[in-house]
Amino acid sequence: MKVFRPDGATLTRFMASPAPVKIAQGPIGSGKSLACVMSIWMKALEQVKQADGKRRCRAHVFRDTYNKLEDTTLKTWLEWFPDREFGRFYWSKPMLHEIRVGDVELDVHFVALEDERAVDYFRSLETTICWFNELQFMDRALFDEAVTRVGRYPRVIDGGAVGPQVIADMNAPDETHWVPIMRGEVLPPDWFTEEQRRAHRRPATWEFFVQPPGLLEEKDAETDDVRYQPNPEAENLKYLPGGSAYYLNAIQGKTKAWIDANVLNRVSARRDGKPVLRDFSRKDHVARRPLEAVPGLPLIVGTDHGRRPCAVIGQHLRGTWYVLHELVGRDMGADQFAPLLRKELAQRFPDFAHDRRESVQIWGDPSGDFRGQNDERTPFQIFAKHGLRVREAPSFLFTVRLQAMEAALTRRSEGRPGLLVSPTCTARIAALDGGWHYRRLKVAGERYAEEPEKDEYSDPADALGYMLLGGGEGRTLLRGSAERPKPVDTRVPYSPFRRAGGVRW
Repeated sequence: MKVFRPDGATLTRFMASPAPVKIAQGPIGSGKSLACVMSIWMKALEQVKQADGKRRCRAHVFRDTYNKLEDTTLKTWLEWFPDREFGRFYWSKPMLHEIRVGDVELDVHFVALEDERAVDYFRSLETTICWFNELQFMDRALFDEAVTRVGRYPRVIDGGAVGPQVIADMNAPDETHWVPIMRGEVLPPDWFTEEQRRAHRRPATWEFFVQPPGLLEEKDAETDDVRYQPNPEAENLKYLPGGSAYYLNAIQGKTKAWIDANVLNRVSARRDGKPVLRDFSRKDHVARRPLEAVPGLPLIVGTDHGRRPCAVIGQHLRGTWYVLHELVGRDMGADQFAPLLRKELAQRFPDFAHDRRESVQIWGDPSGDFRGQNDERTPFQIFAKHGLRVREAPSFLFTVRLQAMEAALTRRSEGRPGLLVSPTCTARIAALDGGWHYRRLKVAGERYAEEPEKDEYSDPADALGYMLLGGGEGRTLLRGSAERPKPVDTRVPYSPFRRAGGVRW
């Protein structure tokens, strides 16, 4: 018989917690999935005996696809609860394991929830405990529905459920995921409605557990090279092949984004591709506190149009661009986004007179002056109807926008970085920190697309590019200064005895 003892303080606290909802986040191989497996067995043992002397428990295990459920989750489960010893396993989907051992009757259902439409599965669900395996890939609506369904089995007339729970494990998710926002690790995006903000507040009865990283990162201050060392605080090492060497072997050939999420247990923006902006650093380019507008300086706004419209609002002061605020739209056109932006400017920056042309300068994608397929008006005309004059950015070329952003990221002025982003601009930070990426091509070797992937990260990045170009960063590239060129007086007294090289002798 196998004996399991959690290896690590965080795992131990996670398994001992009676919280009705508890979520563990950790690196790969950290033992969190097995801790959830054992939590289900412990829950079955906690149940009170019914009239016939049996302890009855019902569990539901969820994953995003049946392939992943079979390849990973079920392998872990059956390794510790083989059907030849614990009871019959039914492989028809959804799968079911009927465990009958001693006085325990435990039914474990294995179900794939592939998208939000799977919420219908919960309509009449009655269960004792739910486990979401790899929660980073699951929809929030499904998790919320499960919270309302635990504790309904066994029935109250049969003694009721003892300590019903929803448990979950995950690797570090994208920073736009609801878990790090609810944990308070990531600020809610500014475009969240008040209702969304309330929904992301941490419930008092929920517990979150974050395990130590598998490795420690060391960065050379002069060369910026990154090295990794074993972390003596890493958990579950005694169950890993090679112990601490497991993680050093795991990172070989992996991207920085993969290492951050799967080994360092670090919440960040990541995609399976190559980041467009490699010089962005959260440490250097994200302010510690929300930034405020400086009176007397114009607000410079960059906009990007389409069905995912967005705007970024900033100021330029003494060589540094300050990104103050952002507004992100979802599935809306210019008719809906323009009044939202006008309202946002009026509420967030009331001291700026919007009727004065130079106090708020709005720059946009030059294609915003072209008519759409379903509207005779251009986005620029629609914005003008709402009192917002949008100017064409100096260039629509991706390479020019990229050079403007790279110039701001690599420049330092009076000891400050050339670009500083308010921590409230989460969409912008996610885009700059790897979300904006070149897609990996499905060919042999490390090859990537020539243009960045068009997704929810490309629009915030493009809007930032238009803000920089419109505000003068393009002039910096061409002339080496963000100042407007001054007129030069080329008139000189004429003398027949002078030539370009000096006096003619």
